[in-house]
Amino acid sequence: MMQIDNTGKLDKSKCKIMMCEFSNISHIFKEFHYKSDNMGGGISVCFAMFIGNKLVGGRELGNPGHEKRYES
Repeated sequence: MMQIDNTGKLDKSKCKIMMCEFSNISHIFKEFHYKSDNMGGGISVCFAMFIGNKLVGGRELGNPGHEKRYES
């Protein structure tokens, strides 16, 4: 169950963010992301979000697949 405070917002004090491998969170992307779990470019780091012991979200960061289109 999501931890919602009395304002109807997520209670961030109940959340934990931890570094992880993409394989730990790829099922979330497969189900909810418009690109499924086909992240282009290259993944540098991944994070998993937990509420209690339940995995509820994930984030990957890395260079975009189209980075050559941009000047340095």
